[in-house]
Amino acid sequence: MYLQFQIDSFDNSYTLKDKFWIFQGRYMLYNYVMFKPEYITRHRDLIKQEQLDKRIVVIGAGAIGSFTVLALAKMGFSNITVYDFDEVSPENIGNQFFPIGVIGKKKVFALQEMVEQFSGIKINAVDKRIEKGDRIE
Repeated sequence: MYLQFQIDSFDNSYTLKDKFWIFQGRYMLYNYVMFKPEYITRHRDLIKQEQLDKRIVVIGAGAIGSFTVLALAKMGFSNITVYDFDEVSPENIGNQFFPIGVIGKKKVFALQEMVEQFSGIKINAVDKRIEKGDRIE
């Protein structure tokens, strides 16, 4: 999956639920087309394919977890599971990988959507608090 841009002038036909980025003062809508494996070939000489298929579990989708998951997915890791029980709140916006539009949404589900948009990788999102002694599935 890769991002294809369609440049449009902003008007009142867009809602907060529409997905767009502001780039150089212009509003850019994006739609999903396809992910091309050559987009991650830069890492192929560093990370072997069998390593990219290994399971990775991240506990917490906050400041460290959200950016870590994005970086792993952009490198080509595809078997990523993230556990978190919290919702995105306004104070999370400054230091976590979440835009204003997802405030109130569960962090793992917001992260799942955003990672897929940025990398084409669909992570496994688990809305659960992990306590000491809990078994990770």
